[in-house]
Amino acid sequence: MPGNNAEKHRNVIDEKIYPPHDDWRRAIDLAENADPRMMDILTPKFMEPFPNTYTFTKSMGEHVVKDLCEGQIPAIVFRPSIVICTMTDPFPGWMDNFNGPVGILVASGKGVMRSVYADPQIRADYVPCDSVVKGMIMATWKKAFERDAEKYSISVYNASSYRVQQVSVGELVHLGKKLCWEMPLNDVIWYPNGSVTKCWYENYLKLIFYQLLPALFIDGLLLSLGKKPMLVKIHRRIFIANSALAYFLNNQWDFLNNKTLALENLLHPEDLKAFSYETGSKYAEPYEFFKNGLLGGRRYLLHEPDSTMEKAVVHSRRMWMIAQVFNSLWYAAAFYILWSIMKMFISKLDAIIEYINTP
Repeated sequence: MPGNNAEKHRNVIDEKIYPPHDDWRRAIDLAENADPRMMDILTPKFMEPFPNTYTFTKSMGEHVVKDLCEGQIPAIVFRPSIVICTMTDPFPGWMDNFNGPVGILVASGKGVMRSVYADPQIRADYVPCDSVVKGMIMATWKKAFERDAEKYSISVYNASSYRVQQVSVGELVHLGKKLCWEMPLNDVIWYPNGSVTKCWYENYLKLIFYQLLPALFIDGLLLSLGKKPMLVKIHRRIFIANSALAYFLNNQWDFLNNKTLALENLLHPEDLKAFSYETGSKYAEPYEFFKNGLLGGRRYLLHEPDSTMEKAVVHSRRMWMIAQVFNSLWYAAAFYILWSIMKMFISKLDAIIEYINTP
């Protein structure tokens, strides 16, 4: 997610250390000695204008490195944006957690997540984790060969997809639906057909009717069968995660990465393929990249063998048919209720008009 200095008034993040928001020594002293209840009260005010403690402490961390290392120890600040699955190394699509857009893709693919609170026009700035590692290796190698005056100054690099491969949140949702049709996950509980909205009220209503109420119903069935309920707990985690990301999914930042991309110009031709941050792969076309990401989610997170794909396709098509029937009945019932209300209103209006016109 957008990290350092992601302040409300700064939408373009350059490859440099910005002025400190507060003294990191004072912050550490306060955290170690203040009463915990007092800290809960002071924290939101102390970290303004940062949206959360994550971005606040990352900014503080940069100034710890600057104050302790500048002029004494060669040091680098390497800022990744949203770190997601690998592009090529050790193999395409590898991951070990559900963080970021691939986690949302997996949750939506299972039919669990039906709505995301985000602006569909926002560009999703993601970077493959192997590209981050390659960028760090190149930056460290460059630092080792710098002259003393430059070596002991802090070098800052932004590892982002700016000017490389940018995809909007809306495009990711469309891409996810296509992938979940072609390569569905096993045992989806409902056909994945969620949506993204920047209207908080619309998202909240969808969470209640499309996620919470069905989860309560299914958990009730599980309890009646003597099994452990799980969906409400899962939806609670999804809600907390989406709430934490909401600020970043509804605001746009540009993480300039000119210095990071320029590192490739220093590589020997024989090293370009192995260590390229951009040129060697061009971040892969988004469809292929997230295809590998979804397959990686199946293999390494959900532990679903590739041999189960055919069975998953059959089950997914069945759930699609059930979803179409349910949606048709839902809209038919809604139309019938609306038509009944209109008929009642018209009859009442006719009675009122007749009463008025009666001598």
